[in-house]
Amino acid sequence: MFLGVLLFVVPAPVRGFEHNISELKTWFQGMVGSSSEQGFGQRGEQNWSWVNQSIIAVTHRLTRPVNYNQDNPDKAPAYMNLLNLDYKTANWVVLAISFAIGLGYIAVMPAHSRTTSRSNAEELGILFCLMTVASPLARQYYFMWLFYPITILIHRATYDPRAAVRTGTWAALAIAGLLLCLSLPVFPNALQAYGNNLAATAVIAGGLVWHMLRPPSKLKPEMQNDQRQP
Repeated sequence: MFLGVLLFVVPAPVRGFEHNISELKTWFQGMVGSSSEQGFGQRGEQNWSWVNQSIIAVTHRLTRPVNYNQDNPDKAPAYMNLLNLDYKTANWVVLAISFAIGLGYIAVMPAHSRTTSRSNAEELGILFCLMTVASPLARQYYFMWLFYPITILIHRATYDPRAAVRTGTWAALAIAGLLLCLSLPVFPNALQAYGNNLAATAVIAGGLVWHMLRPPSKLKPEMQNDQRQP
């Protein structure tokens, strides 16, 4: 409803309904309607290449023969697919994965009566992770969005009263950091093609899910405010 008001009603007094609808049709045809196995969003040379680490792109690279060096015609074609599906079937796999992740996100959310400032922060951190990798085009700089969920995990690793949990959280952060470092140019592009940033995002989101499901029963004095209902 909000999109309908924003895209159709708000611009109408200035642009007119007909002109506004014409521009929306142009945008839809260029960005959505043109999607095919060659690419989407008018960036065919980037969509399936190693620079894109979205769930969509990595799934397609793993399930059908896609040249992940297509962004650079000077490089020899390279493939990493584990399966040999067609474009339509690969899209169904993407939808199934996305649906499962969405249901999982809903399932781990605490009931309203059990929400706290801590759980709200963790829930929002997971949302940031999902927003990043669910974008059709997730280039390396997109993963700047992980700063917020990483900050939450650093907070948990520093202040959680359980020593074993602090150690485990620091270990998860170290694993995620190492995976993110694989994007440095000293490493082969194939590592990014397999989704090192996507894997790091999964580790971070998994850590937040764990903390959301297993909050400490007792907190240090400096963390008591985190237990208040928002």
